[in-house]
Amino acid sequence: MIVRNEEAVLERCLDSVAELVDEIILVDTGSTDDTKKIASKFSAKIYDFPWRDDFSAARNYAVAQAVGDYWFWLDADDVVEGENREKLRRILAHPDADVVFLPYQLSFDEDGKPQMISCRERIFRRSVKFQWEGAVHEAIVPRGKVRYGDAAISHRKIGAGSPDRNLHIYQQKLMRGENFSPQRTVLLRQRTVRPPCLSGSTSGTGTVFAGWKGLGTGLHGSVSALRKLLPKTETAGAGAEKPAACAGIRCADAGALL
Repeated sequence: MIVRNEEAVLERCLDSVAELVDEIILVDTGSTDDTKKIASKFSAKIYDFPWRDDFSAARNYAVAQAVGDYWFWLDADDVVEGENREKLRRILAHPDADVVFLPYQLSFDEDGKPQMISCRERIFRRSVKFQWEGAVHEAIVPRGKVRYGDAAISHRKIGAGSPDRNLHIYQQKLMRGENFSPQRTVLLRQRTVRPPCLSGSTSGTGTVFAGWKGLGTGLHGSVSALRKLLPKTETAGAGAEKPAACAGIRCADAGALL
């Protein structure tokens, strides 16, 4: 996990998975609250990592601390609830794949029924040496044997996040003269596009949905805003096509969800 000032949600998250894993690795990027104190209650291995406007850098540092055969990631405002804990226990006992995708419940109705579900890469064989890519909306390109499990992770965010966080990161990258374009991120996302999770199904490497041509809407909007701030910096735009309805599951906007 990578965290900063997560005292409001961290205990809930760790309490839901502590007995399912062999070790808890927590990388703190600058907390000023009781985040570390809460993590210590769960015997977490706590590391400090100076924030550098790059989510992948922090996540890859966390992954480098793992020693088990597999590693599994969560955000602090994620939680494993109800029957999904036993489902996750079974999957972690026998991952039987290089990458395991799990359902990610992102929003809920008044009755608590999931209204928006994605499918995220969650469990990885450590010997394959997977790496996160992307300073924002980071992802891992899957390869090898891929499995889709049925243990859902619930995203239970409390309060609003920083609306300008990602824009600030893009702005800093451009001010440092780093060249990037929406197309590069679209290609990465195209290779990691997540279909509805089908328990037990597997596939080899390669594009899962070749027909999903673009996921650049949100990034394109951010880069367009940055061009107004830094007009001398060249950036490339990209259109985006939304996927068809995901087997009856409401699909999130590419830029917001991914």
